[in-house]
Amino acid sequence: MKKLFVILFFLPFLSFGQFSKGTKYLGGSVSLETYKYDTGAGMTPYNLFFSSHAHLGIFLNESIAIGPTINFNRTKIPTINPATNLFEERRSNSLAGGIFIRKFFPITEIFLFSLEGSAIIGQINRDSMSQFTESKSTIYNFSIFPAFMFLPNQKWGFDANIGTFRYGANYRNPFSEERNFEARLGQVNLGIKYFFGRSNLKN
Repeated sequence: MKKLFVILFFLPFLSFGQFSKGTKYLGGSVSLETYKYDTGAGMTPYNLFFSSHAHLGIFLNESIAIGPTINFNRTKIPTINPATNLFEERRSNSLAGGIFIRKFFPITEIFLFSLEGSAIIGQINRDSMSQFTESKSTIYNFSIFPAFMFLPNQKWGFDANIGTFRYGANYRNPFSEERNFEARLGQVNLGIKYFFGRSNLKN
């Protein structure tokens, strides 16, 4: 543990010149999660969570990148209909866009640690089961996460995001608002990046 703190302390003082001002990259990730659970009377149908996100980063200097980001999410959740006592699928789709900023800390010439923060706003559309449920709402999300990146060559980079801290506000209508904070410490997401304009590196 002490060695880890020492490494993180000296990361800002290391420089391998992987990036320069004006370097750009296009990145994205896709995740899919399905599960079902036992209600006591039997297993539920599958819950489905699909998420994809893309972003364009532009380096302001050799270690900080900023740019636009866009997220698309789709969910399918089985819910008991009290009138029929049967499962019905509730579906929702959301599209949101915003801005992100990422700080890179080189470990070696091909491995980097980074911290990324983002702020997005968008809209979620959901199936309505009754006249009292809003089918559309506005979403606001602020998140931050650590990541490790592997650079096998000048053009490609592979991300492993480890955990996420997220604060979100979900406005169903002008008189109703939901807010929540999530800390998913065990979640790992994989992503890929394609770089434009990187300087030549020794192989």
